[in-house]
Amino acid sequence: MELFRTVVLWASLFYLVLGNLGCSLDASIVSQFGSQTGDSTTPSILISGVPNYATTDGSSTLQVTSSEYSQYALQFGPSPLDCADVSAYSSAIEISSSSPLSHSTDQSYQVCVAPVQNNLIDVSKAVSKVFTRDTSPATIELLNFDQKLLKTANQITITLKIDSAKPYDIPMSFNFYGSDRTAHDKTAPPTEILFPANQTVHSVTVPLVSEGHPQFGALEKDHQLLFNITGSSLKNISVGRMASARYILSNRSQQRRYVDVETSLNHTCALDTDNRLYCFGASTKDFLGSSSDANSPREVNSNLRFTDIAGGYDHTCAIQTDGQALCFGVSNNPACGTGDSPNDCETPTLVQGGHLFSEIDAGSQTNCAIEQGTNLLYCWGNNNNNIASQTAVTTIEVPTLYDAGIQFKKIKVGDKHACGIDSNNKILCWGANTYGQLGTGNTTAQNTPNYVVPGISFKEIASGSDFTCAISNDNELYCWGLYFHENPSDATDANLQSTSAVQIHAGTSYDKIFAGKNHFCARNLNDQALYCMGDNSFAELGTGSGVYHFTPTKMLGDHQFTKYDFGIGHGCGVNAAQELLCSGNFANGQTGQARSGDQILITPNILLPTLKKVTVGGFSSCAIDSNDNALCSGPNDRGRIGTGSQHWRPTFFPIVSPLKFKDLTSGESFHCGLSVDGTAYCWGRNLEGQVGDGTKDVRLIPTAAVTSEKFTSIVANRRSVCALSTNQDVYCWGSNAWGQLGTGDFTEKLLPTKVSGSDKFKFLTASYSATCGIKTDDTIRCWGNNSGALGLGADTTNKAVPTAPGWATQYDQVAIANSNSCAIRKSDKRIECWGLNTQYEHGNGSTTASTTPTAINSSETFAKIYGGTSNFCALTTSQRLFCWGYSYYHDIGKGVLDSGSTFSSYQTNPTELLPAERFVDASVQKGHTCAVTTSGNLKCWGGNVYSQMGDGYFQASARAPVYILRDD
Repeated sequence: MELFRTVVLWASLFYLVLGNLGCSLDASIVSQFGSQTGDSTTPSILISGVPNYATTDGSSTLQVTSSEYSQYALQFGPSPLDCADVSAYSSAIEISSSSPLSHSTDQSYQVCVAPVQNNLIDVSKAVSKVFTRDTSPATIELLNFDQKLLKTANQITITLKIDSAKPYDIPMSFNFYGSDRTAHDKTAPPTEILFPANQTVHSVTVPLVSEGHPQFGALEKDHQLLFNITGSSLKNISVGRMASARYILSNRSQQRRYVDVETSLNHTCALDTDNRLYCFGASTKDFLGSSSDANSPREVNSNLRFTDIAGGYDHTCAIQTDGQALCFGVSNNPACGTGDSPNDCETPTLVQGGHLFSEIDAGSQTNCAIEQGTNLLYCWGNNNNNIASQTAVTTIEVPTLYDAGIQFKKIKVGDKHACGIDSNNKILCWGANTYGQLGTGNTTAQNTPNYVVPGISFKEIASGSDFTCAISNDNELYCWGLYFHENPSDATDANLQSTSAVQIHAGTSYDKIFAGKNHFCARNLNDQALYCMGDNSFAELGTGSGVYHFTPTKMLGDHQFTKYDFGIGHGCGVNAAQELLCSGNFANGQTGQARSGDQILITPNILLPTLKKVTVGGFSSCAIDSNDNALCSGPNDRGRIGTGSQHWRPTFFPIVSPLKFKDLTSGESFHCGLSVDGTAYCWGRNLEGQVGDGTKDVRLIPTAAVTSEKFTSIVANRRSVCALSTNQDVYCWGSNAWGQLGTGDFTEKLLPTKVSGSDKFKFLTASYSATCGIKTDDTIRCWGNNSGALGLGADTTNKAVPTAPGWATQYDQVAIANSNSCAIRKSDKRIECWGLNTQYEHGNGSTTASTTPTAINSSETFAKIYGGTSNFCALTTSQRLFCWGYSYYHDIGKGVLDSGSTFSSYQTNPTELLPAERFVDASVQKGHTCAVTTSGNLKCWGGNVYSQMGDGYFQASARAPVYILRDD
């Protein structure tokens, strides 16, 4: 009878352990046994289970099958091995035992197995197997998935792609979540899936019921289903943003069929095949034709039938089957078209004038419609920039003829301008022209229609906030106005606008165009898919991410949309099957995400990729991911999070820039970063010149500081910036009220200016109004506010030039927290502090001020230190995190220390946070703290009133670190 035994050999990542095998004979016994070289006939020994390729986690199972032996000697180590030496390295093993074998991460390995018979190791009969290490990276992305599920469905099919095929199977985990509003209510056990070897695309069907557990969770109540692909355990395989995100799927089929859809600020309306109008979303002003909100489509007056609809900022207009127009959703607004004051139309109300219309469109608070028969254009509503009338009046109360000499075929109304296609297929535009959105070759406003590219005939047109796009009769896509140059060299307004028509994606044919406020989608004539460009902060473009798109990017899924429209942060469309789909922000139910919704979301809530650096500022946070992309979250007044608008971002979103970053820093209402080539960019508040571009203009997107210098690191004070150049000089700009720029004066600087003196530096840090640096000789120099942090003893005069403290100790790093500084000594890696110490900032258990360095109460050795407002955090040489000082909003993480203990506002001595974690970076600021773990996860704690922790929630504070939109 054949004997079959298995030896399980678990290979770990970091250490090579040879000769220390469980249930094995020690070296002396091996020596006693000796080795036997008997006959040359190799017995039947088969090694299996060890893969031909091993990945960087190194786990494998060794199976040894033999017809005559029950004991073996092993040799295991880096390849190549000489199996004749097996007796020198290994011991006999019972086949049924398990033994840990370990190896490093960057070598190929070999296993030699020799039989043991009569207490002799027969090396002549040894067999071996080599498994090759693969460390080359690859990324798996979601290519497609079942986007419509019935409540009775028992499986889902997803299609994945990998950018580089691997010669081994890749394991992954697939999770389901059920919820009425979020992804956190119901969680099902994960399902293991494999991406097969040697394939670049793979489809897998995953059951929705596992061992009797209904993975729909809350779906029996008609809620939503979400899924998440958590990434592979293999260290060289990463799971891309799309595959890692949570997708919201419909839990029911659509019985109703739609032909048209229009979106507005916080609501959506759609027209079905029976000409009935359905709306959903916020109804604070009766946007929906009734007084209450609707999280699913609700019919607007079942007695009415419609042929066309138009959505404005906070209102909707529609044309009835008899040609009459009506509007609803606004009060005290001339967009009602009722001719009375205060122009109320909170429920569907007929537009006055007796005109019959064939087509209608709505801008923010202005409507235009084409009259049946005459094809003349009539407009009403606000007349800002002469959108509604060529006459200089503020409002137009009822539909009024715009131009008696022009017949229109199509009309599109933007926020501040309008464009149409006339009976000769030529485009005319009028209104505001700040960014060239009229396509006239200049930025001069026009109060009468002007022809655009008269040499080209057009069939489709769309107007956004400050741009216009159109499709020619030859199926070419043209745009003019703001934000539509492809592949800009940098993301500044100057090169992201055109006053004349520019062809987009030349060589590709398009047949439909749909525009939102700062983005558009065009339908490809060949594959009938939508390709989108522009702002995507709420993932409303449906491309599977929240990244700004500078070039046409395909919308996720294989939908053939006949109509698509955008509100503020969300979009909805009707596909060829007459189904309604929505994507983007669902905060007010405008995408129908609720228990009885008829539509589905086709884009994910954004999940953070692996991170490597974080910075926190006043109520906002930014981070750099493993691909050097920058992401930010929090309030966006003055454009502080760089998304190209001033919309709040409660979760981390990529900044509007194709740039790659190597460093980030945070000030008050602004952030700065260094691109990988060392160029300094800033965005947000610029009232003191902290952007460094020579102006005081607010910058909504990263804007380069005007200097030829390249930099290696960058730091920010409250309203100023300093950066260390490649030649080890320091340059500063912005506010200088305390002398924190170090330029020898107290005058603000709008451009990077070299710090006074000839000192060369290797490290910089900054706090509220002071700056410190470590020179190349490892000594400290500081400048700015001298309330204690500069270490000058009785001298409290603010310093406008780099000034030495009263000692010459050598340091590795230094950090400032208002009136205190702490530094890591070069000699022993210990931390010492000086300053006022009113809030236990010195970490020595007291609040006694010290004008000279005083050691903190810790025997740890440290590698990095970070300063907040009245607190410090530091990373040890073993990557553990310690914090101390005053905790404004639990920002020193007290909640993780003693579960259930009473919270204290102070940590008088350095206290370790999350002892089980290891960290690579951290950032401290008044109110909240964030840190990046060695696995690239982001943890934040402290104040979260403005969702600055990027977790999607608004709450007073989190006393303990929590994972931010990333699952392990």
